[in-house]
Formats: sequence, C-alpha cells, structure tokens
Amino acid sequence: MRPDNSSNDNEATQTSPNNSSEEVQAPADIGAIPTSPDNSNEESQTLPTIPNAEDIDPVALQNERRRRIAKAQEEELKWANLKSVYEATRRN
Repeated sequence: MRPDNSSNDNEATQTSPNNSSEEVQAPADIGAIPTSPDNSNEESQTLPTIPNAEDIDPVALQNERRRRIAKAQEEELKWANLKSVYEATRRN
C-alpha cells in the first residue's frame, strides 16, 4: 500500500513557484507613482536649465549646423538615387 501523501502534495503545491496565484500577483511598486515630498524635490533638481546666449559656443553651434546640413544633403542624394532607380525599373 502507498502511504497517504495527499497533505504533503498540497503543501508542495502551495509552496511551488509555479503556483498560478503567485504568477498572477504583481509587486505593488511596479507602475506606482511616487507621492512622497522627497521625490518632488528630485524632479525639480533633474529639470534641465535653459541655456543663455553666453552658454552657447558659436564654433560648436556652427559645426553642428554644418553637420546637420551635410546629413540632410546626403539624405536628399539617397532619395534622388532611389527615385532614379525606381523610375528606371518602372520603364523596363
């Protein structure tokens, strides 16, 4: 005869990590919105400051403008090439 292990099986089921009730429950802190006053101080410290005209380096600004213009010109060239390839394949 087999010994009656039904109570042991129930205990194993209750402590098993695959228990469905444990999978459904999510930690309470996920998606929680902090409401303590300490967190509001952190938000004000992390806000970016708006740069003044004195903070902007004109050489760096000009380099950034040139980089963006070059990138835009490269993209326009790619689109022009793509358009010409498309029209050539469409004619054939």
